[in-house]
Amino acid sequence: MRNKMKLQQILIVFLAIAIAILLVTLLVGRNNTVTVVVVGSKKVDTTKKLNEQKQYFEVKKILKSDMKIFGDGNALVTSISELEDQYLRFSLPVGSPIPKDFLSNKQQSGEYASEMTKNHTTFKIVDGKLALPAEIQAGDIIDVMLTLEPKDKEEGLVTGPLLTGVEVKSIVENDVYVSVTQNQFNQLALGQEIGKFVLQLPGQKKDSKQCDDLTKKEEKDGVACYSADDEPKAVTEDQVRQLISDNAALSTSKNTDNEASATTDNNQEVLASTNEDPTE
Repeated sequence: MRNKMKLQQILIVFLAIAIAILLVTLLVGRNNTVTVVVVGSKKVDTTKKLNEQKQYFEVKKILKSDMKIFGDGNALVTSISELEDQYLRFSLPVGSPIPKDFLSNKQQSGEYASEMTKNHTTFKIVDGKLALPAEIQAGDIIDVMLTLEPKDKEEGLVTGPLLTGVEVKSIVENDVYVSVTQNQFNQLALGQEIGKFVLQLPGQKKDSKQCDDLTKKEEKDGVACYSADDEPKAVTEDQVRQLISDNAALSTSKNTDNEASATTDNNQEVLASTNEDPTE
């Protein structure tokens, strides 16, 4: 009987220790995390109050170490109640925490325009993201090319740079908003009426070198470089057709040279075999 009681006491002690360890683990884990509000749907409308769209937001826990990425402990929205009478100044992707700097109340409804330099605005390029790499994001620099239809039947299409070095202000689904001057806005507005936009993501690597400046070792190592011929220029349909024709002719010439070389090699092999000593 005594042995049975001792066994029960030992089991109770072990159970108490296990519970204590579990509670400590939970408390430590809780102290290492923080609750934040994240975007839960693409349906969030930046023109409507966020408290009217509560169903599109979720509350999640993230590590405090991850919180530091966004700044101090007050950098992110941590409660749905903080969305009351607030608007999002910029669209955010699903799953993104909400920086408090991205919020604006109804008394500040002109804040977006007030932050822009005078005579500057934004222009929306519909479905522009589809023509750019998937990694494109706000702050990237793009070039806007334009393909124009010919004015008369004797002329061909022409594609050339309309605006270069344009900053991406924001991306909403597939639409790209770029930061431009009001004069550039007019150029883009007219451009989309008379032609078709072609977007480019130009290289911005700071230590890029001109090909003429490469050392012999860099040339041997195949270091990437740029030349004046690489800069964006207007290209006509006739030039593209001529380029294709020249490349096709060059390809045909190479194939002919290869065939001639192969025939020569075969003839030399046949000649060598006929000159062999039959006694060997």
